[in-house]
Amino acid sequence: MIGLILSRVPNPFIFSISCTQILCFEYYTKALPAISIFTLAIMLLTQSFASNLYGSTFEIMRASASTAEDPLPSWNDGKIKQAIINFVTNVTEPESTGYIPVENRTATFDNDGTLWSEKPVYFQVYYVLDTIKNNETLKQIPVIKKVLADITTNSSNSSQGVDITEKDVVDMILSTVPNIPQLEYNVQLEQWIETAVHPQTGKLFKNMIFKPMVELISYLKDNNFKVFIVTGGGIDFVRALSKSVYGVPPDQVIGSSLKYAFKQTGNGTYSIFHLPEIDKVNDEYGKPENIALHSGQIPIIAVGNANGDLQMFQYANDNNDNGKSLILLVHHDDPLREYSYDKKAEKVLEESQRNNWNIISMKDDFKEIYPKENGKAN
Repeated sequence: MIGLILSRVPNPFIFSISCTQILCFEYYTKALPAISIFTLAIMLLTQSFASNLYGSTFEIMRASASTAEDPLPSWNDGKIKQAIINFVTNVTEPESTGYIPVENRTATFDNDGTLWSEKPVYFQVYYVLDTIKNNETLKQIPVIKKVLADITTNSSNSSQGVDITEKDVVDMILSTVPNIPQLEYNVQLEQWIETAVHPQTGKLFKNMIFKPMVELISYLKDNNFKVFIVTGGGIDFVRALSKSVYGVPPDQVIGSSLKYAFKQTGNGTYSIFHLPEIDKVNDEYGKPENIALHSGQIPIIAVGNANGDLQMFQYANDNNDNGKSLILLVHHDDPLREYSYDKKAEKVLEESQRNNWNIISMKDDFKEIYPKENGKAN
């Protein structure tokens, strides 16, 4: 019937009907059979009806479609998965008392230990070591020698990993800042992430991402959330992989950073260079401060795994109305498929239990942990 009606309408009117409008037509004909197809077709062709299609109607359509298939297939059914779905449904349905407009839907995710593994040592450390593997002079720097010795001695302890402090990592980075333009540095990072292999698992580092968490990011994006990665790691390091690995654009990455300098290159052009000086440390209290600085939003969803994420949790929990925030703590308790440890997460675990925040058990809540490689399950 719709085809018959549209065939009688001049072409300019047909071209003005968007795909979204046609989808809305299909939704209403199924949901409201009492309305005649002819009436709906006329409504579609009027400007007043079209102007309302992009608000609450689209939200209802999307919410209806999302129930048709599992949005989180790598999650086991349980209270955590249901809490996520219930929260997203509640804040995205226009008729819900918990509805939150699209412009206020912000979610923040930590990276190391939240979106990918962090053992036996932060993956950025491996990148730094790879860049200096043929430089014997840099290997003699005290912090580099210490890290190399710790990795050699302790990397077989898969449950706890290498005992390297955040200060060690910062000192390593400061000691090995390359004197090259940022664009060239980014190319090096992108090449490394495509080829570098984890020493314990034999997987590419980029394939040691947590499949359920990547699904969660996609689910939130499908529901018009703006997703930020809020990492204690280097901002340039994470930006180089955020789009290809997580589907998060580089401008939605907030992280620890070196100071920048705009200066002349060897060929006379100008570019951004890194300086061997710390600008921002994006951890603990620095996380909410930098979220406010770089996003201008208070997250309604905050996801992390360590003590350094506690303040980000508090920022989301304490600055939204009751019931309008979701806190998710990733607990590493699966020694068979990943790692099992509470070190550097003791305080946030305690606070999560005290505040009834959602604690994700990797053992119980993740049906799969890593994505498949070459058709093989991980």
